[in-house]
Amino acid sequence: MFRRVLLLQLLLLTLAIASTTCRPTFRTAARIQAKIQQQQSLKLRQLQQSQQPLLGLDTKDKKLRVLAFGDSITEGWINSAYIKVPWSPKAQQMLQQKLGNDWNVEVVNGGVGGAGVLDRLNDAFRQDLSDAESSGSPYHYIIFEGGINDLLLQHRNAPEIFQRMKELWSLANDAGATVVVIPTLPTKVQGEREDQRKSLTNMVRQ
Repeated sequence: MFRRVLLLQLLLLTLAIASTTCRPTFRTAARIQAKIQQQQSLKLRQLQQSQQPLLGLDTKDKKLRVLAFGDSITEGWINSAYIKVPWSPKAQQMLQQKLGNDWNVEVVNGGVGGAGVLDRLNDAFRQDLSDAESSGSPYHYIIFEGGINDLLLQHRNAPEIFQRMKELWSLANDAGATVVVIPTLPTKVQGEREDQRKSLTNMVRQ
């Protein structure tokens, strides 16, 4: 049985950054930046107020290796075909500040623009896990974001996307990683495709 963590304290700031990017095609860079700053401020206050210990850390060796995995949202394409602005470097900086300079923190960007869970993301995810195992540096956490390209570009439906997601999450758990899932983010597309997105989101949150 795979483990899904939607509100993991350690990664609240990471989720705040990722969840504000939405679909870059439909937002201006200025609006995105303002939203990111607003959400970062909120999540930072929440994190500072919490006294609970961080979960699932390799406290013995003081190492934290995170894979930020997903499509163009994770890869960092924000309303431009020329400027890539991934959120993973900022997440690494924030986690380093939270844990302290004596920790070895690494957030790897595994974003694949234009890819879907049922095609290239599937292959990329398996390759990322294999590479991490071969290198002797497995991931402690994997932040998983995807599904929108399957829905909008390939016209696939929620049940088959979710089934593949579960298979990938299970592989990650077998490799020792905890999966943090960002539900498929909304766009301005409405109608049947938006209904499928909502259905997929509900499946993920169950």
